[in-house]
Amino acid sequence: LQLRLQRGESSHGARSFAALQAELEQALLGLDATRADAVLGEAFALFSVEDVCLQVIEPLLVAVGDRWHAGEISVAEEHYVSSFMRSKLYALLGAYQAPDGRGKLVLAACAPAEWHEVGILLVSIFLARRGYAVRYLGPNLPVEGLADMVAQHHPAVVLVSAQSRE
Repeated sequence: LQLRLQRGESSHGARSFAALQAELEQALLGLDATRADAVLGEAFALFSVEDVCLQVIEPLLVAVGDRWHAGEISVAEEHYVSSFMRSKLYALLGAYQAPDGRGKLVLAACAPAEWHEVGILLVSIFLARRGYAVRYLGPNLPVEGLADMVAQHHPAVVLVSAQSRE
């Protein structure tokens, strides 16, 4: 057990979330998209989508943001990691969308001037996996645009993400 834990494995033999996150971070900061894809593939093979999102991807993005704030990595590196992960999350959302649009309609978006979209993307993926017809409207959505969509489509739920009071 001690040797497995030192290698980044859990007590069940599978690699831990922390080990996967660390390897994914290293691959992305090294601009090694092939290795990053392999690590993500391993994570999704071992764990549920929700666990990978909440225990690998989200902590990775927080750690990379913290490293950028601390001056340990450049803004370009932080942007690459974020862009890579957003593209994977968009792909997951697309994969879980029912093509026929069945399920209760959920509109999801970021508030005006809100560009941090990972949280709402994660929630959108989780809802789509449970059969909701999630339509993600993107970051920085003007209130008028959202109001028009609500009036036209009458969703069951509207989700708006904002990270600041403004």
